Amino acid sequence: SSSGNDDANKVADTINIAIVASANTAPLDTTAFREALASHPFCQMTGMQLSIVDILLPHNNINNINNINNEDDKQSRNESTTSLQSSDIACFPTSSTVKSYLRFVDSQLNLSNDITEEERRRLPNRPPTKDASTDDDDDDVGPATSLETTGIMAACIDTETAKQCLNSGRWMANHIYYPKSGEAVDLKIEEGSDGNDDDDKVDDDDVVENEEWTEEMIDLWIASVMQAAGDVMERKFWGGGW
Repeated sequence: SSSGNDDANKVADTINIAIVASANTAPLDTTAFREALASHPFCQMTGMQLSIVDILLPHNNINNINNINNEDDKQSRNESTTSLQSSDIACFPTSSTVKSYLRFVDSQLNLSNDITEEERRRLPNRPPTKDASTDDDDDDVGPATSLETTGIMAACIDTETAKQCLNSGRWMANHIYYPKSGEAVDLKIEEGSDGNDDDDKVDDDDVVENEEWTEEMIDLWIASVMQAAGDVMERKFWGGGW
């Protein structure tokens, strides 16, 4: 029907962006960031619409994530999960936020207690939909999907955050976007690093105060998001696929 086609076109013309924050990091005032994204020349030139949501993750200790009893917290978690399932791009302000994000994703999976690190590196990098997981909630499951069939692009504020994504094994290098101004950086997996260490530790060194996010850093971050958006638009045009 005409209405159905209109809805499909609307989805194809929309890029969903999640600005991810963690309880471990200083709050990020996203107002100016969101406005700069929405008014970027990319949107005017392509006609693409940006749907932008703020995602606030709980403390990075996975036990805290799994043991949520407050109904408001459960609702917030469910809303975050739903938003991330449909997001095309995740914006990460610190490497600590990447760790918290992946623990949040892992908490959505009924993982085996003896899952290997190699298996964990093949897990999806966003919460899977019901179709992507097992129908039997009582059975432990291993990796439900792969980066080839589902995924979210990572738009990182700096190189260290980008390395955290790569070292986790949950993103392919060409799905990670970060500022490349100045001297070239060799973004490669560091030997012996899984990007998910110290599960119970809050990374105080990664807590960045708002005043440390300079205007130049934000401008470069926005450029990385727009580069990711361009690739998302191309994949939507060609019918998806990673």
